[in-house]
Amino acid sequence: MYIRAIADGIWSGEPVAVTRDNDFGSNRLYFGRWDMHITPAWLPAGDELLLVSNRDVPLGSGNVLRVPAIEDGILQATTVLSEQTLYRTRPDVSIDGRRFIYTSTSGSADQFNNLYVQPTIGGEPYKMTFFQHDAFHPRWSPDGEQIAFISNEPGLSRLDAAGNLRRQAD
Repeated sequence: MYIRAIADGIWSGEPVAVTRDNDFGSNRLYFGRWDMHITPAWLPAGDELLLVSNRDVPLGSGNVLRVPAIEDGILQATTVLSEQTLYRTRPDVSIDGRRFIYTSTSGSADQFNNLYVQPTIGGEPYKMTFFQHDAFHPRWSPDGEQIAFISNEPGLSRLDAAGNLRRQAD
């Protein structure tokens, strides 16, 4: 995973490798021997990322890591969510940088993907939805007051930041 500065709308400077190819050392069922680093989300200060990675995970499914946005930052990463995510997690950081929202089955405790929120420094997740359908790819609104997400339930839905569901007709 690379980052690169932008100045006046154009690339500025050289790309910086935050992560590198890493061989786990053995083949992991479904996930292979090479680590994956996906779905980055910037923290507001612009000096760190949250990303999903299976680095050093024997079962192969990704955790959420907080990674410095520097060359080889993955080597200084801290795990903020340790869970069998199956890569649908897609963390998105709140505008104040204190929380992130993500999709989970809570380690298969849920039949469906629901939305959870958790501090960006780690801690206990708080379940935001209790749907009998899937909700995924959540994103905070620019004002931090609402959360948009994709659902496989008919109609249009959104959450406010307190977790109250708002529905619209088809």
